[in-house]
Amino acid sequence: LRSADGGQTWTRVSDIPDSGAIAVVYSPVSERLYVSTLSDQAGLFVSDDGGQTWSFAGLKSTILAIAVSPLDPDHIIAVNDQGEVFASRDGGLSWSDK
Repeated sequence: LRSADGGQTWTRVSDIPDSGAIAVVYSPVSERLYVSTLSDQAGLFVSDDGGQTWSFAGLKSTILAIAVSPLDPDHIIAVNDQGEVFASRDGGLSWSDK
């Protein structure tokens, strides 16, 4: 669900691939929204327009947790259901597990 009026009304988000969300993170610095999804297309998706449209953010896995640095919005950490930790220093364009 998303709200454009501070939570007074809500509408269903229909553009996110798959059957549901696991984790949602908003970066106030970049105004970017991240969501991880379930099932066949499990992965990390990003929205730059408040959740109206979504694009794949480069991680195809069941992501359980997402963190975005408050000092550097290009630094993102994600943890999947296997306990693997992934990091991106370029806003999700590339990922490393090292």
